[in-house]
Amino acid sequence: TGINAEYGQTTMMSEFSADRAPRRALRMEVTKKCSACSRMGRSKAFQTVLPGVHNEVFQIEFKCPECGFASAEVKRDGISPIGRLFRLTVSAPSELSRFLLHAPSALVSLESVELEFEGGATSAQFLTVSDMLDGIAADLREHASVISSDLSQQKSRLALEAFLQKLDGLKQAENMPWTLSFRDPLNMSYIGSRTVRHSDDNDLHVEDFERTFEDEERHEIDVETIDESTVKADEMHLVTLEHEPQPEPAEEQAPPQVATAAAPAVAADADADAAAAAADDDDDLPPLEVDDGQILTSK
Repeated sequence: TGINAEYGQTTMMSEFSADRAPRRALRMEVTKKCSACSRMGRSKAFQTVLPGVHNEVFQIEFKCPECGFASAEVKRDGISPIGRLFRLTVSAPSELSRFLLHAPSALVSLESVELEFEGGATSAQFLTVSDMLDGIAADLREHASVISSDLSQQKSRLALEAFLQKLDGLKQAENMPWTLSFRDPLNMSYIGSRTVRHSDDNDLHVEDFERTFEDEERHEIDVETIDESTVKADEMHLVTLEHEPQPEPAEEQAPPQVATAAAPAVAADADADAAAAAADDDDDLPPLEVDDGQILTSK
């Protein structure tokens, strides 16, 4: 059963414009073992925002400096009680500049080239439509060379090149319109709207849906992890400005001391007291622990 998704009135549309990705802020960076080569790489967690989601959303990216393996995922605080479908009609070359994000949980469909997939190198990243098409092509080329070690198979190579040409041809005006859709049972994907209300954007259709039993089983959704407080946010409103991730505020500078005859002694006593207080504060801080790595920075 479809549920029409109306975001409602908002002052945040500039933060979710089709031509600009939402801001994000680095919150943590840790060392982590690479699943490909077992060397140590760096994993970064960025806090960001998504339309219709009030609770915290994080992009987690990993990069191995040794073998080049990279991965990305999207996580949010709690699980959405509903899924969401985005359907974009690319009717003109200007639509190629729209920003989007498809989570690994989303089924991506390009009907005109008969392509459906989940995950891949383009998942969990804010990209334009054009960048996503380029990323899909690069991913297919890389995996094709791994799957088929016999590059002399002329028929396979020609079939792949013909498909990639057709995929690249989607950028040409003569091949428009065509449709791009994301079906995300976990509601962690996004396509930018050109209007305050997506229902006024003639090229973008957004629809919430109830997850099927197969969706629940595949993504191992536990009813205890569903955040019911997100229902209203997911169905009615864009995230509000106060939820926009902001950089950590700079520390306030102490006012300059007025020089007096007793100033040297007072300043020395103040410095000693401040150093002692800072040492006491450090002793009171709980240790930060990471199961599979060492924290480098934490903001």
